[in-house]
Amino acid sequence: FKTYNPAFTKLEIWFRFIFLLLTFLVACWLAHSLRKYAVYDWSIEQKWMSILLPFLLLYNDPVFPMTFLLESWVPAFLDALFQASFLCALLLFWLCIYHGLRQ
Repeated sequence: FKTYNPAFTKLEIWFRFIFLLLTFLVACWLAHSLRKYAVYDWSIEQKWMSILLPFLLLYNDPVFPMTFLLESWVPAFLDALFQASFLCALLLFWLCIYHGLRQ
């Protein structure tokens, strides 16, 4: 049996939505602040942040409410896919940073 506490579920959805919106605003602010420079002039960290922030949006699981609306494996699959893609991008970021430090 699956049972859900409606009050806690509503609170959890609102928290996820607030952090999703906050991440989106930070990504927009970064894109707006870097707009005046050519991509060639960006540092490696700025390039990676422009890649990692959209993955962070996906890591926050924007399809979480679909878990309660659909009796399907699709929302769980998307959640796993989004988490794995963010973690792969984060590990690749650290690999590139450590490689740059080594040289």
